[in-house]
Amino acid sequence: MATTTITANATTRRPAEITKASYAPLAVLALAQIGTSSDSAAMNLATASLVGTLGATLDDIQMATTLFSLIAGAFMIAGGLIGVTIGLRRALAMGLSLAVAGEMVAALSPNIFAFTWGGRVIMGLGACLITPSVLGLVAALYQGRQRAIAFGTIAGAAALSTLSPLALGIVMDSSGFRLTFAIMAIYFVLMLCCTRLIPRTPLSGNHSHFDVAGTIVAALGMGLALFGVAHLSDWGIVDPQKLCPFTLCGL
Repeated sequence: MATTTITANATTRRPAEITKASYAPLAVLALAQIGTSSDSAAMNLATASLVGTLGATLDDIQMATTLFSLIAGAFMIAGGLIGVTIGLRRALAMGLSLAVAGEMVAALSPNIFAFTWGGRVIMGLGACLITPSVLGLVAALYQGRQRAIAFGTIAGAAALSTLSPLALGIVMDSSGFRLTFAIMAIYFVLMLCCTRLIPRTPLSGNHSHFDVAGTIVAALGMGLALFGVAHLSDWGIVDPQKLCPFTLCGL
């Protein structure tokens, strides 16, 4: 009975507290979302610099781009589950920390192998924690009209990130990919420091168990789907292309 009373009181107080929530945490969440999109923009702009500095081939650059998308997409559900298990703010901080590490590895990479399997993999793991944490925190911190404004702000931030290639392109052309990714690392450090402005959210009570088997199955399924989509032009959809590794009932 005592437990029921405590839960009911906490539930009763929660909307009143959230209604008075400031928009300072929302600014941090929006900027974190812009950071992940800007990282992808920096990668798209780095082709010439990677070829000239690291001797990368177009296949190497395609692998780096695809690997980031595979990691970020395949483990997105796992990132959300981690946020539910340990707390969304802590998961966001973990994601931003990985983003800092990934950008620094990319900036200091001596070769394209370290850039791809070090920097891009770590950044992909960071992105799979940042994105679900941002969306989860918006839902947890804001209610009613504030929630609508908050989700609109996150959507606007994603649209605003389309302007980041303008600034990043200038840096890339003048100083190369190393300074560009170093600037992105500094950006994520600032975002990591600003996570203190985000209030803690309650954990999910009895549902804090991390489903390892389900996470593996989900990551494998999403990863294979994304991998297949990335090779549509080489493998084909209905009629098998020359590079298609196998067919299933002629497809």
